[in-house]
Amino acid sequence: MPITYVNVGAAPNDGTGDQLRDAFVKINGSILDLAARTGPGNNLATVTSSLTIDALQARNGIIMATLGGNIALDTANLPASGIPCAYTLILKQDGTGGRTITWLANTTHLNGGNGSVNPVAGSVSVITLITTDGGSHWLAAVTDARPTQLDSYKFNPAGNGSYYVVITGSENIRLGDVTKRGTGTIAYAKSLSATPTSFSSVSGTTAFANGDTLKVTVTSFSDWLTLDVPRESA
Repeated sequence: MPITYVNVGAAPNDGTGDQLRDAFVKINGSILDLAARTGPGNNLATVTSSLTIDALQARNGIIMATLGGNIALDTANLPASGIPCAYTLILKQDGTGGRTITWLANTTHLNGGNGSVNPVAGSVSVITLITTDGGSHWLAAVTDARPTQLDSYKFNPAGNGSYYVVITGSENIRLGDVTKRGTGTIAYAKSLSATPTSFSSVSGTTAFANGDTLKVTVTSFSDWLTLDVPRESA
């Protein structure tokens, strides 16, 4: 039950306050409510379709769960508008991974985030959710151990041919996510030397070490072509 205040009347012994038993029922209920809110965090075990943020059950505002499916967030028993409150969700991908979240209505993602959680099987994402208007609007921040996104490689080929990048440091190049504008057929290859003599065809997200070379080969060029090749820390 929610916190309930004892009616103490307008003056001592005026007969307008709560009866003694009624007063202690309210006190006991409030104690239980406070204990539920301030005890250890709430572990929901595995959730498969929805996760409800219940203000009366989210002890310390912390909820932990394993994602066993794509889930939608929901709420219950939130404080009234004007009372700021924050909740922390500790969400772990199950052994399959790739589980996604449908966010609460009117959620604004902070730090340039797009609301995605780490999709890797077994990975953990920590989500902070804040509302000040009873859940009508939310601020959200997702923190996890995903690789840092690096500035992409940009190519503007003048025609058919091969173009090269010698890698400095270690990184993953996401060849499956290249943004291509214009006309041309693209192939990618990798060598294991800064002075390559042979290349192996690669695709998808590919790991490159210091001194490796990325080869981008363009055929069927016509008029113009640009490539934006995303990459991330290894």
